Amino acid sequence: FDEEMGMPPPPIQQKQAALPAIKLGVASSGKNKIFDPSSDFILTWNRVFLFSCFLALFIDPLYFYIPKIVYGTAYSCAGTDRHLTIILAFFRSITDLFYVIHIIIKFRTAFIKTSSTWGIFKGGDLVTDPKEIAWKYLRSDFAIDVVAALPLPQIIVWYVIPAIKYSIAEHNNNIMVLIVLAQYLPRLYLIFPLTYEIIEATKVVAKTAWQGAVYNLLLYMIASHVLGALWYLLSVDRQTACWKISCRNETRCDIRYLHCDMTPNQKWASTTDVFHSCNASDTSITFD
Repeated sequence: FDEEMGMPPPPIQQKQAALPAIKLGVASSGKNKIFDPSSDFILTWNRVFLFSCFLALFIDPLYFYIPKIVYGTAYSCAGTDRHLTIILAFFRSITDLFYVIHIIIKFRTAFIKTSSTWGIFKGGDLVTDPKEIAWKYLRSDFAIDVVAALPLPQIIVWYVIPAIKYSIAEHNNNIMVLIVLAQYLPRLYLIFPLTYEIIEATKVVAKTAWQGAVYNLLLYMIASHVLGALWYLLSVDRQTACWKISCRNETRCDIRYLHCDMTPNQKWASTTDVFHSCNASDTSITFD
């Protein structure tokens, strides 16, 4: 092309200087950097964000282990594991930050707008206008990304459950399950389009066969991890449900006595039959 136009080719130094700009972004609009969706930066970020998504999917079911049963010689109670709550809130907030950063980057990532004038083989126009990018993102995946980024389990554990803690664990756990699973679905969904983008750019999701095997193993372990956490939480629910039924049948029993933050009546604790009739290791009890 340069020879036909009678123009000398650009110097090698200019070509080399242009490469980093091509890899990082495609255009600048004022102070805002617009990134090329096929650039090395976006590809690296997608891999980092995919790892953070897997980490988030492992962290969220751990909230099902926060409720706990404390068995004692005199009486037992249902409570919460405060140390686990603090640890989970810290790491969960870090993963939430990755989702927020991902939203910001998607507002600054160009997209290819298909057009009939370009033809099927040329793909279309690369749109770098921030307004068009934002409008397209708001109409597509923005709502899912926002739902995935909300710190809902932290709010439930630190504010909602303490406000209704004396209702005993059954209703609290139901709220926890609904919130975590409702947010778990969009977080799980984000993995698949993200994987597709990586495959489109590099033709593979993992660079080596071992990385691919680990990727598939993680998907299997996530499913088993969720089922295991649900099994534990449902076991806690069954224990507290038995206590509540037995407590209603006793005249001096108060539901609040079954919570670890409440000091029970010592006379009631020494004479109650609630814990004996709800002993899971006793096969003769009528409650399943």
